[in-house]
Amino acid sequence: MDENIHRAVVEYFANKMEVISVAKKCRGCPDEDVVKLSSKLKAILVTRDNDFGNMIFTSKAKCHGVILVRISSVIPSDTIDAIEHVIERVKIFEGKFVVVTDKSIRIREFRSK
Repeated sequence: MDENIHRAVVEYFANKMEVISVAKKCRGCPDEDVVKLSSKLKAILVTRDNDFGNMIFTSKAKCHGVILVRISSVIPSDTIDAIEHVIERVKIFEGKFVVVTDKSIRIREFRSK
């Protein structure tokens, strides 16, 4: 999970599944390194940072899969609910860029280099 995901959200999911926190693994590292880490570890990148979309679709950065949280609330429980809703709906994240908003889930496939 990216640094911009609240610690309470990271801790919640860490109790349910394997979670790698960017804040703990490589705090302050460039987004490019975060994408590389996701690819190397075959991990889903959970973020609130729109820049990852540009990196993946424009620059064709190699990434395993992404959940972009675009909900209006920053309350951790709302973020948890949004991510859980995505996990229930999307079974395979590899090669997918998933955007969750207050009203929808959009899934776009990508191919990385």
